Amino acid sequence: MIWNIDPIALQTSVISVRWYGIFLSAGMIASYYHLRWLMTNEAQRVAFQRVVPAAFLGSLLGARLGHLAFYAPALLLESPMMLVNFSEPGLASHGAIVGGTVAIWLVTRWREDINFLWFLSRIAFSFVIFCILIRLGNFFNSELIGTPSNLPWAVQFLRVDAVFRHPVQLYESAAYLICYGFMWVIYRRGVSVKGLLGGVLAAMSVLRISLETFKADQTRIEAEFTYTLGYLLTLPILTVGIVLLISAWLDTREPATKLNKNKGESH
Repeated sequence: MIWNIDPIALQTSVISVRWYGIFLSAGMIASYYHLRWLMTNEAQRVAFQRVVPAAFLGSLLGARLGHLAFYAPALLLESPMMLVNFSEPGLASHGAIVGGTVAIWLVTRWREDINFLWFLSRIAFSFVIFCILIRLGNFFNSELIGTPSNLPWAVQFLRVDAVFRHPVQLYESAAYLICYGFMWVIYRRGVSVKGLLGGVLAAMSVLRISLETFKADQTRIEAEFTYTLGYLLTLPILTVGIVLLISAWLDTREPATKLNKNKGESH
C-alpha cells in the first residue's frame, strides 16, 4: 500500500487541524469517559473528580517532556517553551505513564480516602484506549515508521521515502486492542487491584518489546545502540508489572496458607 495522506486534516486561515491531533483528542475523550464509567460503576465519582484533572495534566506534560528529553533533547534545551507547544507533534507513552503516575501519587498522598494503586489500576486500564488511537495518529502522520519489508501488507510512506515498510503503528494499535480485551476479561472477573495493574503493565510491555523489532531507529542515538530507546524504556515498566503480578498471586495464596497453618495447630 502506498501512503501519502497529508498530516493536516483541515487548514483554514485561522486554524490548522492535524490528523494526529484528531486521534489524540479522540483518545483522551474515550479514555476519560471509560474511566468515568469505571468510577461510576464502582461508586467512586468523588475520587474521579478529584484525581483525574491532575492525572490528565501530569500525563500530558510527562508525554511531551518524555518525547523531547529522549528524542529531541537539543530542541528542548534550545527552546524550553516547546514543552507546552502542542502544535508540533511528539508525545511519548513512557513519559505519559511516569507523569500521570507522579500526579496521581501526589494527589492520593494527601487523600487517605483514595487508594493509590486502586486508582492507578483503573486509569491504566483506560489508558490502553488512548494508546490504540494515538498509534493510528502516528500512522496518519507517517511517523514511527517500521523497518523495510516485502510482505504483502507493507506500506510505502511517501512523505518519508520510497521504501516499503512494516506498518508497525497499525501492529501496535491492534496489539493494544487485544490487550484491552484481555484487561476487560480480568476486570470483569474481579481480579485484585495489583493483579489488574500488573496485568496492564506487563501485557502492554511485552507487546511493545515484541514490536520494537519492526521499528526503524527514530533518532541518531538509537542507531548507536543494539536496542531501541522504546525497548530500553519499556523494561522498567515490565519489571514493575511482573512484581505486581507476583505480589497479587502471593496475596491470593496467603489466606490458604494461614488456613492450613490453623488446621495444623488444631490437631
